[in-house]
Amino acid sequence: MIDVYYGARYLLMNQHMLLHLTESVQNHGPLWCNSLFVFEDWNGDIGNYFHGTQNIPSQIMTAVTINQSLPSLIDKMPSGNVKDMVLKFRGYTDKTNRTHLKDEFYAIGALKRSGFVNPPYEDDLLLSLGVERISELTFFTRLQAGKAIFHSKEYKRATKRNSYTVAHQKESEMCYGQVEVHFINFNGPMECGAVIAPMAKSNEDVARSHEVLGKLVTHIVPLHQPRSKEQYDIVDIDNIVDVCLHMTFLDSEVKYGAHFPNHLEKD
Repeated sequence: MIDVYYGARYLLMNQHMLLHLTESVQNHGPLWCNSLFVFEDWNGDIGNYFHGTQNIPSQIMTAVTINQSLPSLIDKMPSGNVKDMVLKFRGYTDKTNRTHLKDEFYAIGALKRSGFVNPPYEDDLLLSLGVERISELTFFTRLQAGKAIFHSKEYKRATKRNSYTVAHQKESEMCYGQVEVHFINFNGPMECGAVIAPMAKSNEDVARSHEVLGKLVTHIVPLHQPRSKEQYDIVDIDNIVDVCLHMTFLDSEVKYGAHFPNHLEKD
């Protein structure tokens, strides 16, 4: 119908390919399973490795070799202003806003004692950790686990979207919720963790179940919004599995938490 509404001149190959979209998904799986964006990014990087139109393969190989050799060459440089300048150009710096917690876990941003006045999760937190006062704990707003960043509601700079919905392991069950804040407990068995407002799973299905394959959509989970008087989950950082994309729709009370297909592409 594109040619009818817009004219035949706008009926290009991209529009024609849409006719085969459903068939392609049925044959090969979801679109994100066949994403080529990462390779396109690499092509963009390669495009910065040559200039002009002469001897392009040689230029690329030279640039790649130099780029791979730079770290070892920099290590061999004597300390001084020249090395400091090279490190600055390479983006290396001793300054960091990260505090190492354990293994690949880091607290990002300032660590602070509780400045919250009677937070709703206070009783659950004190009871779970076995401490008498919330002032005994240290709090932070962002957690880095490997290359993944887990925000919390207390992190106020992320305002464009909900960035604090996570999946976490609770015994043998995968659970979901929204991180209120991250904490450090220096005097207890759970040294680092997160206060999470639980989101109960909804019985609603995202898509029809296939008679042979069963549920076709498993990475999107229908959820209920956290209830104000519900008990909070106190979760060890080792049990936080993944950050999820939080989706809402105006015509539905059910929310959705979607696992990212991969963490290579930007969301």
